[in-house]
Amino acid sequence: VKPAAESTKAGPSEPRSGYAVQIGAVNARETAEKLVADLKRMSMSGYIVPAGSLFKVRAGPFGDRAAADQAQAKLKARFGGSPFVVKEP
Repeated sequence: VKPAAESTKAGPSEPRSGYAVQIGAVNARETAEKLVADLKRMSMSGYIVPAGSLFKVRAGPFGDRAAADQAQAKLKARFGGSPFVVKEP
């Protein structure tokens, strides 16, 4: 399942809806952009959500929870760690 939109510069002025999978939160934008590039190589859309001194990296958005859950399993296999599904406002 391929997410709809693609951007690395998401922020409060760019509202999103649906679900996303957060794959990490890093303290350097450069590292976050590298993770987004890795997502693109997997044919997934990714974006960055600035949060204080962190940059949250998310894959998506996905139209429903089931699609996000499928992506979560794929992302866990690729990146390890503990990716998790988030509901976008």
